[in-house]
Amino acid sequence: MKEFLKVQHPFSEEYEISDITRQKHIGDRSENIKTGQIIRKEKKSDPQLAPKLLEKGIKAYNQCDETLTQYCTFVESE
Repeated sequence: MKEFLKVQHPFSEEYEISDITRQKHIGDRSENIKTGQIIRKEKKSDPQLAPKLLEKGIKAYNQCDETLTQYCTFVESE
């Protein structure tokens, strides 16, 4: 991020708590905001779909694609 934004000083994961901390519509509304530092959560792994549910979704997609193809036309650009 530092290189992308071309800033000289590194970013910190700590911050000052100000008078507007936890005000409505400003920033994090959880209790984490009061810690004065970024709290990282563990990333959740990608959920796995049951094979039958995946098959059902693919079938629904294909039916939708087939129906739309019947009613829609393509306009070729020059």
